[in-house]
Amino acid sequence: MKCIKYITFIPYFISLMGVSCSEERFLKNEIHIYDWNSKSPVNTIVLTEIKDGKTVKTYHKNVEVKKQYDSLNKSPYLLLSFKDQPVFNIDKNYKLKINTSIYEIKDFRVMPENQGGAIMYMVNDEPQEIGDDHIIKIQAEK
Repeated sequence: MKCIKYITFIPYFISLMGVSCSEERFLKNEIHIYDWNSKSPVNTIVLTEIKDGKTVKTYHKNVEVKKQYDSLNKSPYLLLSFKDQPVFNIDKNYKLKINTSIYEIKDFRVMPENQGGAIMYMVNDEPQEIGDDHIIKIQAEK
């Protein structure tokens, strides 16, 4: 009788493992720009999606811009929410232009679970990490 319980449990366990391994990593359609408070007002925002070195799509309309305050890190930031883009894909690169500042967001890599499983990426050749909130965060140019 115990053997039958184990035999029925094994396929259930394997199916659960398959579901957890197939979970795709996604990023929200938001970008947070920290230390923008001292910068000039936002006049132009253009986000270009790039794959294999070619422009896939450009987003410059339907961008919601808000000034927010991060109470955990105690710092202001500029929240950009792209309404045309439901999520950002980690298999593409992005180029963000705000006024005259340009940020290249590229080289997304998912770290192995034994190293935390975070998503690493580069912003203007500086390494960054995306946490559990799934939001791209950028330090404003000085």
